[in-house]
Amino acid sequence: MSAAPRYENDAAARHSGERGVSLVEALIASLLMIVGIVSIMGVFPETYQRTTDAGRKSKVNHLAVEAVERLRSLDYADADLTAGTHPAPVIDGLGRRFYPVTGMPLEFTLRWDVSAGPTDGSGTAHPDMKTVEVRAGYNVWYDAADDLISGERGFVMTFTTFITE
Repeated sequence: MSAAPRYENDAAARHSGERGVSLVEALIASLLMIVGIVSIMGVFPETYQRTTDAGRKSKVNHLAVEAVERLRSLDYADADLTAGTHPAPVIDGLGRRFYPVTGMPLEFTLRWDVSAGPTDGSGTAHPDMKTVEVRAGYNVWYDAADDLISGERGFVMTFTTFITE
């Protein structure tokens, strides 16, 4: 009489040549993948902040260059080229002076200072020239003494040009 088949042994015999992934190997692979993903995710906030800052600097630079071009196209006697600071500041309840830009968020500022000059070696200003210093900034304001105050991540770009009669 022949012996009945032993299924336990047949199953073991069928799988003895195969190699699978053990539970420990799967856990280690998952852990490595999670560590990699978490470390990559840590880069995103810094990248986003740098990209945002670069965009703001580009806007501020554009504002300043546009202002210089506009001022250089004006007549020498134009009101925007009279000596002093232009435009008139907006003063808040804390006495801070802002120079908002029309059509832009309030964090962006633009002002220009016009003075006689430049001076020659003796200190005498050229009578037919004006010095125009354009300041465009982000998240900045000025105190009552006209000193620049910068908020978080604030900056200013300054461009100087000369206008002749």
